[in-house]
Amino acid sequence: MSHARPRRKPRTMGTLVALLHEALEEQRQPFESDSDVRATDLVNWYARWRLRVRQAFEATRRWTATDAELAHREGWAVFECVDGPRSDRLFIQRDDDAERFADDQAALDYIRRRARHGSYLHIKALFCDGRKARPSG
Repeated sequence: MSHARPRRKPRTMGTLVALLHEALEEQRQPFESDSDVRATDLVNWYARWRLRVRQAFEATRRWTATDAELAHREGWAVFECVDGPRSDRLFIQRDDDAERFADDQAALDYIRRRARHGSYLHIKALFCDGRKARPSG
């Protein structure tokens, strides 16, 4: 009898949650006690915190080797365009060797459906795609 491994959230998502928790907890006391809050202290704290949030968010958008392996198992990939006006961009395409999808559009449609259902991998793929395709619907 085999046991499926539990799915884990990417570590950076945990970092984002921790940063939200920090925002709620670190700044809670002055606001809940009606203490004076120095605007410059709050602005300086927010500027540092916002930078950390941006860095954590950007880390969630990097396409990793693990992401590529998971996509490969499904018959699609995020490929780098190496020539033409769109060089250095990433594009979702079918994995021709897998023969799972009729064409690139069928692979993209599949990814969009999975993203609409909340799949982190598929949402991430859409954010990486050079067409700037986003989950719709």
